[in-house]
Amino acid sequence: MSIFGKLVKDISFDDIKDLEKEGSQENIILEFKGDLVGPDATIKTIKTIKELSAFANTYGGYLVVGIADDGNGRVKSLDGVAPKPNYSQTLVNWCLEHIYPPITPSVSPPIDHPTDTDKVFYVIHVEQSSEAPHFLTSRRGCYIRVGEHSKPFEPKLATYEDIQHLANRRRQAEDKREMILRRADKRFDEHMKRFCAEAKLAGDVGARLTLAIVPSYPGRQLATIDRLDELVRKEAHIQINGGQFPQGNAQSQHDGFFYRASDVYVEVDVNGLIFYGCTITKRMLPESPQDESQRKPIDCLTMMLSIVLFLSHARYFYPNFGYDGWIRVYAGMAAIKDRRIINPCRIMGRIAADFDANHRCLLDEDFEFSLEKNARQLQGELDQIAQEIYEHICFACGWPDVRRNINLTEELIKCAFKTLHIDCEQAQK
Repeated sequence: MSIFGKLVKDISFDDIKDLEKEGSQENIILEFKGDLVGPDATIKTIKTIKELSAFANTYGGYLVVGIADDGNGRVKSLDGVAPKPNYSQTLVNWCLEHIYPPITPSVSPPIDHPTDTDKVFYVIHVEQSSEAPHFLTSRRGCYIRVGEHSKPFEPKLATYEDIQHLANRRRQAEDKREMILRRADKRFDEHMKRFCAEAKLAGDVGARLTLAIVPSYPGRQLATIDRLDELVRKEAHIQINGGQFPQGNAQSQHDGFFYRASDVYVEVDVNGLIFYGCTITKRMLPESPQDESQRKPIDCLTMMLSIVLFLSHARYFYPNFGYDGWIRVYAGMAAIKDRRIINPCRIMGRIAADFDANHRCLLDEDFEFSLEKNARQLQGELDQIAQEIYEHICFACGWPDVRRNINLTEELIKCAFKTLHIDCEQAQK
């Protein structure tokens, strides 16, 4: 399989050896480096960021450090290089400092040389960027990766036409992202209509939460239909309270699959969209006033349970897609106007003197916001992302007391993991 189609953290020496066995040659998405591209020389640093930005501006690619070529771009020897401390962070810092908009390369851990304990290999992967064109700072221009006649592939200064093409590619990716998001919203609305009709529900069904995660610039499919089918039917389920999520059978539609069970809707597609929708209104607590003239209140714990559950499920997909680039996390609420919030402290058997349950959203019926994250953060920072989403929602709904009480939010997150029987630390591995 060599290095292609794998996350760089999973690449081994056997994958690098395959490049030699296959007689691999540098091409539009592959570059070899016989020496370590370190920050010891400004010229070498600029050459490296030219190559990385050119990959991002063209079709993405892999830079393999430790492979010497024969002068014509073919593998000559697998010599390896001396390991460099914090090499991954060094490259990321270069790209943040010298490329605009910045790119985030994925860098493998040191891959040991099997016969020379003092040598290692590194594999650097850069996704094709729909955020292009990427320019080098200090007026050093914009580069693309090309090959001309017998010359090896190398970065080339982009022309005006090249830059226009890259800008159009970015715009198309943004349009595609908005299209698949709005399509999922529309499908959730249709699901809720069907659910209410099937359950013979009338009147106020409560506030609704939507959470969607999608590559920031979905310029390409992240999975085939067959691979997505395998994931949603066999692998991407989480066990909760003796059951599993999502419930029911996955049903196909256009370029993805969806689940619908009571008031919960889940959708996953080949572009990397992961969408969730549900109601977050529970029946009032027994001690709550049963005033039918009021809209049903919003249950803080139900909201946090939904956020944690959705994120815990979503984290399975991107590693299996082989994607660790930038993502947008969208969260939204609908039908929230004039709804009270059920005191989360009372739910957990506590009392908060500074909590005012009379706060409510007086003007807006719905809202949406987005967060920019890296797909890797879903693995290691799930609880932090859940907290950020929850606090944004509380602020937008006019509940500043909830948002300001950090300890209460952290307790709610722990309570959500415990209620769902999901181990917080295991969920982030």
